[in-house]
Amino acid sequence: MGYHRVDFTLEDDTQTDRHYYEVTTYYHESDEKFGRGHDSVAYTSADEGHKILRWTSNDNVVPADIMEKIDWPHIAEMDAARDADLAAFMVSYREARANRTPEQRAEELFEMRAAFGPGETVVNVLTGERTKL
Repeated sequence: MGYHRVDFTLEDDTQTDRHYYEVTTYYHESDEKFGRGHDSVAYTSADEGHKILRWTSNDNVVPADIMEKIDWPHIAEMDAARDADLAAFMVSYREARANRTPEQRAEELFEMRAAFGPGETVVNVLTGERTKL
């Protein structure tokens, strides 16, 4: 189930490097009825040809389920940017996992044993790494 409605308004295009947009999402009809939309601000940048909408709060590409509700002409570019961001994140995540200190590894094992119990096998769904506790 996607969003019921998304309002999308150009807020500021006076700056040449970034254009800002207000994005209001309504998940249920009742949200719209009672004016309970979630307001966020997104931007496009000149570096990306003003094609890729990113949240100002975290620089992530606006999710596809929100973009479905907006008549945005650069959906393919948005999807490619989201995929590139995810690939870059996975590289950095794997590097961080590989470079954990012995103390960090011990703490992680302690927490997993406390959560799942001894004898269980825990699988990291991002890397496929299996840990027998």
